[in-house]
Amino acid sequence: PFYARWPHADMHRAQSPDCLHQVTQGVGAHLITWLTSIMGEDELDARLARLPPAHNLRNFARGISGLSRVSGSERKAIYAQILGGIIGRVPREAVRATRALLNFMYIAAFEVHSEDTLGALRDTLDQFHKNKAVFQKHNPDLDFNFPKMHMLEHYEPDIRYIGTTDNTNTETTERMHVDNAKNALRASNHKDFVVQMCRWLQRRHSIHLFAVWLAWRQGTTYDARRRPPKAEKRNPVVLAKVPPVPRKQISDLEREHGITGFKAALKTFL
Repeated sequence: PFYARWPHADMHRAQSPDCLHQVTQGVGAHLITWLTSIMGEDELDARLARLPPAHNLRNFARGISGLSRVSGSERKAIYAQILGGIIGRVPREAVRATRALLNFMYIAAFEVHSEDTLGALRDTLDQFHKNKAVFQKHNPDLDFNFPKMHMLEHYEPDIRYIGTTDNTNTETTERMHVDNAKNALRASNHKDFVVQMCRWLQRRHSIHLFAVWLAWRQGTTYDARRRPPKAEKRNPVVLAKVPPVPRKQISDLEREHGITGFKAALKTFL
């Protein structure tokens, strides 16, 4: 490769840990697939649906097999109770492998590490590798040699080298998908939406810069998070379907209600 002769280039260091896409949405999603191959979708859904509700835990009343485009928060909600749904139904090795991989997920996300936590991180990964063969018994075509699984081997040395994973986790910037992609798509007519999305983002940026300039001219500070005040709610105007006094003459309106110039205004309108 072109970087082979570069004295200070190490492509292995260029791949930093990403807990969201490599673990939560990566190996963790594969784990659910492996468990489903052992239990079956209906059995796993039924067991998760029967778990008693608990504080801060999402209840999957219809199971998880019907979920589409599962978000990271939904994945975490599944992992928080998946052990309760598989114990007693899958082999012990599968339970141990699942528990080890879940422990790896949680320890890898620590914001502070020590020699003890890094040692526990390595031990949980070794425990998973020790028991993972049970998944291949139920799925002979299963191959654990894929990039996201291999990346787990680099978590411990990478944490020692560049720091904790919250520095490189893309979950921090995942919220920008809503502002820069989803909201922009909703503002389009869904036809040739890429051009419309770019134009919408450019205009939003221009409005932001103009608001900052106005605030500077007024000697204030612009806060993009501040929302405009809500308009006061007014009582809706209710019109009667049937007039209470039918067949009123225009002269009666001017005489009884003081509506002067109504006849001339009506002629102009008509």
